[in-house]
Amino acid sequence: MRRIAFLLLSSFAGLAVLLAGLFTRTAPANESLAQRFSLKKADYEQLRAMLVEDKGLRQVASWGVRTASLAIVQAPPIVELPLDRYQKYWALLSRIDAAGMTRSDGADPDICILVWASGWAADTFHVSVCWMAHDPPTPGPLARFSNFALGDHWFVQRDTQCPTS
Repeated sequence: MRRIAFLLLSSFAGLAVLLAGLFTRTAPANESLAQRFSLKKADYEQLRAMLVEDKGLRQVASWGVRTASLAIVQAPPIVELPLDRYQKYWALLSRIDAAGMTRSDGADPDICILVWASGWAADTFHVSVCWMAHDPPTPGPLARFSNFALGDHWFVQRDTQCPTS
């Protein structure tokens, strides 16, 4: 009986430590992301160019893609994205340690590349490197995002409540 109680207690403690690690990670500092961006800027530029060219795509991630014509996640190959093109996206995303990317609508879309996330469901924080045609507005007291300029229309964008190192 003591052995079972010990195993249950040990399992519970291990799970608690694991969950605490998932939910208390701190985001990389803007300066660290700026350094990483400058080292791999060509990869970011290539990803941006590809997503601008693929006008029908809205999101590319490891679990699949979303398109303008169908908002649910689809696994490539699909009409809008052949498998070899998806693999090229994923190779570049992997080289910069990114989890995925999104684009806005329009001829000159905002492109965001997700470089860090932590949490779960409504308690999730994100950090992205984004290309924006126009400078983002100055955040007010209730703003969801803050931005850090990297130059040439590139910004680090993070949830304002995001824990930083």
